[in-house]
Amino acid sequence: MDQQSAILELDNALAIDMSGADLNTGSAANELQFKDYPREASGSSNLLPIGSKQNFANSRGDDGPTDENEDAGLMANNTKTKAPASFWQLNYFSQYFNVTTQDVLARILWSVLPIKSATGANYIERHIQNNADIYGPFWINVTLIFSIAIFGNIANYLSTSGEQDSWHNDWNKLGLAASSVFSYTLFVPVLLWFFFWFRGCTITYTLFEIICAYGYSLSVYIPISFLWIIEIRLLQYILVIVGAFLSGSVLTMSFAPIVNSDPSQTFKTSYFMLLLIIGLHSLIAFSFLFYFF
Repeated sequence: MDQQSAILELDNALAIDMSGADLNTGSAANELQFKDYPREASGSSNLLPIGSKQNFANSRGDDGPTDENEDAGLMANNTKTKAPASFWQLNYFSQYFNVTTQDVLARILWSVLPIKSATGANYIERHIQNNADIYGPFWINVTLIFSIAIFGNIANYLSTSGEQDSWHNDWNKLGLAASSVFSYTLFVPVLLWFFFWFRGCTITYTLFEIICAYGYSLSVYIPISFLWIIEIRLLQYILVIVGAFLSGSVLTMSFAPIVNSDPSQTFKTSYFMLLLIIGLHSLIAFSFLFYFF
């Protein structure tokens, strides 16, 4: 009996140990299974995957910027506007060279066509206003200076039949042509702009818009200077008159609204200024013809 009871007690002990092992094994397996943890509304950093920006920042002991903050910072830096350049800085004049080849060609073409648009806009309002450039007027002036000096010497050579005793190459005309062309393009617009400002005209253009219009108005004299080589004085006069009338009419039509906006409008200020504009434009052309040709 004692031996059988001992065997039964041993079997019971082994059964208890096996049941405990099964329970332990089940609990261990349960512990190894993945569990779903609910996300907190505040977005706890412990729930972020390893390697994320916020978890990496927390590992260093700081909060670190979130993606939204970084994007907002980049957008703020990109949207910062630079302060406008002053007049004496070179960057200020970069806006007056922002022009395409098509714009320059269109402004040259319409500077000799005294035609208003369907809406009644004149040459400056339609092609130059709010986008005046210096690029086109500068190269038009330079081209006109060289064309007058070169073709003037050629015309003098043809008039003397190439005789060395009565003809010589006069390059001093180049400096005179440069001074006259640039003076006309700069000083006349400055005087007009000052006069309109002094009279208190309600409609006006900026100084650079007036300079731009006058620079393009001289483009008509470049092909005319080439035709001045022909030694027919009557033809030369006709070319001067036609060129001055076409481009001068464009200027007159462009400045007519400003003259008419003079609050103390009289006959002198309204008509005399328009006659002065086309008169000066014709005078510069006749001076080219009489001195250089």
